[in-house]
Amino acid sequence: MLSPEQRDFLSQPLLIMQVIGGALVTGVLGFGFVAWGSATPDENASETISLAAAVAGLLAVVTSFVVSRVIADQSIAARTRVDADAMSDQRQEGDVGPVAFLAGVYQTSFIVGAAVLEGAAFFNLVVYFTGGQLYSIAVAGMLCMGIILLIPTRGRLERWVDDRLRQHRELRSFGESE
Repeated sequence: MLSPEQRDFLSQPLLIMQVIGGALVTGVLGFGFVAWGSATPDENASETISLAAAVAGLLAVVTSFVVSRVIADQSIAARTRVDADAMSDQRQEGDVGPVAFLAGVYQTSFIVGAAVLEGAAFFNLVVYFTGGQLYSIAVAGMLCMGIILLIPTRGRLERWVDDRLRQHRELRSFGESE
């Protein structure tokens, strides 16, 4: 369970991630409105590039999910290999312990995952803008919704950090019991 100091500490990285997420969504929506208002869809245009953009969108969803988790897992594993006590929840009064490190890991994972979705959304918007199919803008809209769903809430961030601390405690206690 996180201490009040740890919960307070998480407020700043949470706000930063929410602002970044909002900026990513705003960029996609802004260009989406430009594309919607000024594109001249060509009914005779090849569907190949539109299909490629839609497939890239689907791959981006999978990539975003996988890469963000790999980044988090590898960062935590590397930190604990270098310093076995890095994830220890033992701290002095007012110290946030490993929460600062975990907030940074979550932030990095979030930014990479959201950026992957943003790139695929822009790809679909550019395809639509240059005469692609109408479904390209729909795919971009779904990817934008994916970014919105990734934006952390206080509860989600606190649960993620608390879960990582609990997992570390369980692994340590398992290793000590052998």
